[in-house]
Amino acid sequence: MEKITQPSFTTSVRSNEKGEWLQGIEKQLTPGMHRVVAIDEQGNQDQALLYVVKQEPKVFTQLISWIPPYVGWLIVCLIAIILLLSGYAIRLGQRVEHKKGENRKKKRQTTHAILVTFALICTAISLSYWTNRQTRGRLLEPVLPKKVVKEQGIQLRGTLKSPFNTEGVTGVDLQAGKTHIRTVQGGIYQFSNVIPSEGIKMTHPELKIALRKSIEGNNMDIIFEPGLYNALFDLMQRESRGQPRPQDGRPIYTPTDLSTQELYIGKTELKNGYQSTSGSQFSQVVGIELVSGKNRKTCYLNQQEKKWEVVECK
Repeated sequence: MEKITQPSFTTSVRSNEKGEWLQGIEKQLTPGMHRVVAIDEQGNQDQALLYVVKQEPKVFTQLISWIPPYVGWLIVCLIAIILLLSGYAIRLGQRVEHKKGENRKKKRQTTHAILVTFALICTAISLSYWTNRQTRGRLLEPVLPKKVVKEQGIQLRGTLKSPFNTEGVTGVDLQAGKTHIRTVQGGIYQFSNVIPSEGIKMTHPELKIALRKSIEGNNMDIIFEPGLYNALFDLMQRESRGQPRPQDGRPIYTPTDLSTQELYIGKTELKNGYQSTSGSQFSQVVGIELVSGKNRKTCYLNQQEKKWEVVECK
């Protein structure tokens, strides 16, 4: 295992009886990929990748990017009209001032002042109303939060199954909302009032990364085997680093996906007698749907000598 000779940040932590520990990062890290290395008292090491995303002010950036270019021209035109009308009003005032003795001229001055003021008000209101009609929807839509209809919770139950037998998998921690459970004999799980869009989070001591499983119906059996999902995490790392293999298919991951610290999966299925696109035959494969934002692909894996390998992704 590679040694880290010059770490940018070090600290000491104490784990609980389960070997779990929690530590905040006190140092400001630069945006990009970082490696976290844990070393115990016996010198054993374990590593994890941490991707730091650069934070930017969202509201101001969205406002600037969504303001149409013609808004600036409208403001310039409005100022020009105000200046022209103001100059005309001043000239009228000066001309009338030379004839103070004429009441008729004084009345004309008052009339012109009223007309100029009225014209300014009408012009400002018209331009403001038109500009507001053109830009209001586009300015406010990306900035102000949309009204969200509260999603209804559902009852959910199922079994975590081993890929190549009907035995349930025990010792897997599942989380739905604020409810945490651990599968016992038979691998059966059950939740109440689960929000479907949040999915189920799955963790296990042998997993390299936490899993987030999408929910498909009220009864859902899940294929689970740590080595299977660790192979998919390796695929995620390859694509995030720009080093995918031909069998990985179309890349769907970027470096920012590693910052989520979760592998999102959709449907899982077991197929017998599978033939790959290249014509290779496999007695059994497991199909796992990978999800990254709006991008999806299904990868088929086969176990050879107790090691899972990606056959192909579609």
